[in-house]
Amino acid sequence: MNSPLASLMDQDLFDLVRAISQEYEVGTLEFLEAHVPSLRGRLDSAEEEVGRLRAALLCSDATLAEWREGLEELRRLWELASQVAREREGEEETDAVEAGELVGAGAP
Repeated sequence: MNSPLASLMDQDLFDLVRAISQEYEVGTLEFLEAHVPSLRGRLDSAEEEVGRLRAALLCSDATLAEWREGLEELRRLWELASQVAREREGEEETDAVEAGELVGAGAP
């Protein structure tokens, strides 16, 4: 999906990775696993949460797109309904005029 929201999230993630890479030193994860496993666990959890949030936002973005499509379809249908009603009214007026002319034609 290449939506504005997805592009924004991609840019946010790119900015984060760039910022982390400026501070990251080789061996950091191994050090955390050996000496501070709770911090490594928190990093893993935070990354999973970001992934979950990204998926939720993309679903919401898709739902918003469906909502807008639904509104547009509803607008088009009401436009069609109005057009059909105007055409029918025009036909009924024409029928009434023609009927009146026929009735009037037979009058002395």
